[in-house]
Amino acid sequence: MTVWDENSRWAHWRNGPEGKPFFSIFNFGTTHESQVWDRANDPVVIAPEKVNLPPYYPDHPVIRRDLARVYSNITVMDREVGEIIAQLKEDGLYDSTIIIFYSDHGGPLPRGKREIYDSGLKVPMIIRFPFKENAGLVVDDLISFIDIPATILSLAEVPIPDYMHGQAFWGKQKSDPRKYIYAARDRMDSQYDTRRAVRNKHYKYIRNYYPEKPRMLDIEFRKNLDCMRIMLELDRQGKLNKEQMHWFAKSKPEEELYDIQKDPYELNNLSEIPEYSNILQELREVHETWVNEYHDNPLQSEKELVWSLWPEGIQPSTADPVFHMTDKGLGITCDTEGASIGYQTGLSQADKKKPWNIYSGPVDLDQSDTLVAVAHRIGFKPSNELVFIQK
Repeated sequence: MTVWDENSRWAHWRNGPEGKPFFSIFNFGTTHESQVWDRANDPVVIAPEKVNLPPYYPDHPVIRRDLARVYSNITVMDREVGEIIAQLKEDGLYDSTIIIFYSDHGGPLPRGKREIYDSGLKVPMIIRFPFKENAGLVVDDLISFIDIPATILSLAEVPIPDYMHGQAFWGKQKSDPRKYIYAARDRMDSQYDTRRAVRNKHYKYIRNYYPEKPRMLDIEFRKNLDCMRIMLELDRQGKLNKEQMHWFAKSKPEEELYDIQKDPYELNNLSEIPEYSNILQELREVHETWVNEYHDNPLQSEKELVWSLWPEGIQPSTADPVFHMTDKGLGITCDTEGASIGYQTGLSQADKKKPWNIYSGPVDLDQSDTLVAVAHRIGFKPSNELVFIQK
């Protein structure tokens, strides 16, 4: 409640206060990994024999069918996005709304989701500005997910707090483009590995902290994919070629280096080729600087990590909010560092569902107004909900 006014699949602006600026996120599950098998019998919009297979996939009818299913699901999702845009137009909001479209990871098929290669990290990103401003402009800056919140604040002309790690890639507070972007992979479902990556526009460096582990982890959920089961069977039969075996290798080197421009599928490891030693050293140092700056400890055990966050393994609780009157209204504080405070006002027994507001300064209450407040730090249990009644 200190993050979302409405935490549902359709956190719709139509459910908010009329005339108030809104920030809505719509999650479309149509292209989720599970929909490859859940929609297996639905019609496809592209013939399986016409799909372009990346070289790390064997040319097999089942794999072609699943890839065609993915493209077809994208088509359905595109229609769903169109329905939201149509609603903006119906409500007269289309030309006063910035629309940002992106996915949360790479594709849902094997070697996409959960992987530290670009097939798992690279995502679509489209921004539509009112009145077609910047229409058709392509920006090739290196951008990380962590930059999206700062960019939204920049576009809304809200000052970006100093404590934000991300930087704006557009708007009045736009930063200089990044020279490097970073990635990390640890636990995936029941399987654990530790891999870190740093990438510039030309090269990608990967550090494997458990080189004895395979690249492809045995994740049960992924085995719901027919194509995954086919690839596992072909691996057992020894029928995968060199490019396909890259992901199925039973161990991996401590370091990997790829020329993204010449080798976009990251199949030709250059880390042991002398002519690339300078770029290897550069990206290695950039990675190690990042690890030190952000106090990453890739070899720390999960138990040690959890106990450092939750002493004795017990989840801490956020302190209850504290009310105090000021000359500008009701002030609310919380003793837990990093906590945010949400509040509702004007509640009655007959009207319990009202938007939550994020506390940013004293609240001016009318006589006999009721205010409910809760504090929450991410990772902690929320505080108790406390009630204040204006006398």
